[in-house]
Amino acid sequence: MQNIRPATALFALLITSAASAGPLRGALIVAADGTFLGTCNGSYDNLSISNAFGKYGSEYNGSSIFNKYGSYGSEYSSSSAFNPYTSSAPYILAADPDLISMFTAFNYRPTPKIVDALRASGANRVSANRNLLRAIDPNALRVACANP
Repeated sequence: MQNIRPATALFALLITSAASAGPLRGALIVAADGTFLGTCNGSYDNLSISNAFGKYGSEYNGSSIFNKYGSYGSEYSSSSAFNPYTSSAPYILAADPDLISMFTAFNYRPTPKIVDALRASGANRVSANRNLLRAIDPNALRVACANP
């Protein structure tokens, strides 16, 4: 029973924090499947999508939206920020220390509740699909995140 309360609290936090990207500094990028894809914390932060040498800004890492062969960066993957036709693009969420802690925790695993919260949130999307409402171009976001 004790495990239900923290999960419920994080679920509520996700819904309230996902409503808009707000200021870019510290914003989180999360895939539609709940996978953490980085932050917007400048060019030197290890978690930032603007750090080309970090895990989430690298063109070689599978968890990067800039890996053109990966699930989140390929122009053919339905989960990708660069698929011009996807409706499952990653989300950009407002900066929140509790969300960062949750998504970067070693034992974090996306749950159906988290995925449902993302879908219901109305958060902006990171996508090359110009037909998605409030979509932010991934390349423009990378530049903006270099100095948020």
